[in-house]
Amino acid sequence: MKFTDIFIRRPVLATVVNLVILIAGLQSIRSLSVRQFPRSDLANVKISTAYIGANADVVRGFITSPLERVIASADGIDFIESSSGQSVSTITVHLKLNYDTNAALTQIQSKVAQVRNDLPPGFTVDYAGESRQLRIEGSKFLGTFLLSAILIYLVLAAQFESFRDPFIILAGSVPLALSGALLFSFLGLTSLNIYSQVGLITLVGLVSRNGILITEFANHLQETGKDKLSAVIEAAGTRLRPVLMTTAATVVGHMPLVFASGPGAGARNSIGIMLVSGMIIGTMFTLLVVPSIYVLVARTRTQAGTAEESGPAGELAPART
Repeated sequence: MKFTDIFIRRPVLATVVNLVILIAGLQSIRSLSVRQFPRSDLANVKISTAYIGANADVVRGFITSPLERVIASADGIDFIESSSGQSVSTITVHLKLNYDTNAALTQIQSKVAQVRNDLPPGFTVDYAGESRQLRIEGSKFLGTFLLSAILIYLVLAAQFESFRDPFIILAGSVPLALSGALLFSFLGLTSLNIYSQVGLITLVGLVSRNGILITEFANHLQETGKDKLSAVIEAAGTRLRPVLMTTAATVVGHMPLVFASGPGAGARNSIGIMLVSGMIIGTMFTLLVVPSIYVLVARTRTQAGTAEESGPAGELAPART
């Protein structure tokens, strides 16, 4: 008996394994550090304030200096630059090498909140550049990811003329591929930043192809007269080579991103690690889990009926008994 037959013939066991890995992934993602950008050598936090009607000296004495003093007590700060002008001031906090921008910004916001009541009424605080993007766009990933998954599901439903088959494809491949990709973030090889999030969304579409190959061929075999179990076992074995070939091509094509160096390498590394690790681990589990979910969920298809034969003069031939 092949190793994969264990999961195919015991689909409940495969489903339980799938759920356990998924729950472990959901639990571990809570402890991952979320960053808007990958680690960079020169990270900074920029704070902009506005105090309408005040000249540069007033802004310097009542806004900029108090904020500088309290911000200087935050962790990870290398040095601070500031400028004060008519009604506005800008404070740029330069962080130490490879310090977490998100952690620094959280501390700085807490420090600023502590002295807000001691500053003149009517002034406003905003964050510029990377800091502003970190706060405004940091929570948009989940909505974008869900939207991409729904769109892929609808496209597959239209292709297969079924709402079951897309569920089999996505449930059998996507969760485990995402868990495999996030494993390397959990181990500290990369962070969960905007570039790795793009890689995760791309991974959903890439890893779904493996499930499509198996599910489509299993449906075809059922229509030729095979039962569901025999069809999915043969489909998994027959489609093994195409699945491995497409995975190998994807992994090799994205491997340069993993080993990229130089300026901007952090962004490329984040995308590459997510895609390469997700495709490798996702493919391994796809070959085991998709057939099992297929046995549990897929519709039993009957053999396609043969067309009625016609005689030489176009008359219907008598039916065979």
